[in-house]
Amino acid sequence: MDQNRQSYWDNQFYQQMPRQKRASDYRAIARRVMKGNLGILVLAVFLAGLMGAMSSGMIVPELNLGSNGKLEINFNTETGLPDFSSIPSAEWRSLFVVFALATATAAVFSLLWSFFAGSPVMLGYRKLHLDLIDGKKPQIGTLFSYFRQGYVKSLGLRFAYALIQLLVNLPLIIASAIVAIVNFASFGVLFFSILRGEVAWELLPILLGSFLLLSLVAVLTSVVQLIVTYQYGFAFYVLAEYPQMRVIDALRNSRSLMKGNKWRLFCLRLSFLGWQILLVLSTVCTCGLGGIGGLFLTAYEQSAEAVFYDDVANRAAARETEFPSIDPNDYDPNARPF
Repeated sequence: MDQNRQSYWDNQFYQQMPRQKRASDYRAIARRVMKGNLGILVLAVFLAGLMGAMSSGMIVPELNLGSNGKLEINFNTETGLPDFSSIPSAEWRSLFVVFALATATAAVFSLLWSFFAGSPVMLGYRKLHLDLIDGKKPQIGTLFSYFRQGYVKSLGLRFAYALIQLLVNLPLIIASAIVAIVNFASFGVLFFSILRGEVAWELLPILLGSFLLLSLVAVLTSVVQLIVTYQYGFAFYVLAEYPQMRVIDALRNSRSLMKGNKWRLFCLRLSFLGWQILLVLSTVCTCGLGGIGGLFLTAYEQSAEAVFYDDVANRAAARETEFPSIDPNDYDPNARPF
């Protein structure tokens, strides 16, 4: 074990913590490990978010919409504002097509950028927090270290994680779609019956039942998605710490870690609700400037979550954990990534 880590975790502050820590305990430890490193953590949050974002510098090709080969927009001489009434309807349709294509292109590019560039950074960001807990000085270069090692595995884990969520929620998504279609059709029949002066009151129980069923399905979908997120979310920490692991083993270890700990993690994240509400209010009151505080809050939340992982994974005694295969020596570095 790292000597700095040993001296840190053996101090009186940590020893006084209860064996099963509460959300306030994890936040207190997070504040201690963040002390003196807040600047680099906020920078890491900013860069990690940037790696999953799309560049705003997008060039849209010029269109032949006007008589001179360009879109012609006249300006009102009195107000100085554009006069869009002079644009023919055909040009509006062309302009809408361009906007739709540009939006779709931006969405696809953002998705690809987030997947291929953001996946390894997700591992690097978690490794940076683990280094901080281990008493090491966090380095920004850690964010990008998995482009050199474990890049394919980071993509595989990101894809597998999304696929698990989709498969688990697929039956509920289909049920939601069926109920929504029935509800829409019933509402349409009721609306036209009202226009004819003949209110189809017999459809009201169907509409009410569909609405209640749709609400129930939505709640169930949210609960299942939350469970899956909590069950496999720590796979990114596991793979970041042991990049020689296979993706499937990282997922299995995350599932083992979270047995009996999902509610504790939920309480930890819920404990930041007050700060999140304060952030929203400050952002609204300052016309968006308060949103900068989101960088600090995210660093705080992620540090507390890393402390939580350190505790439930028993990293200080990894060889004595209840579930197997967390020891990197159990894995063949030349094994297949999946």
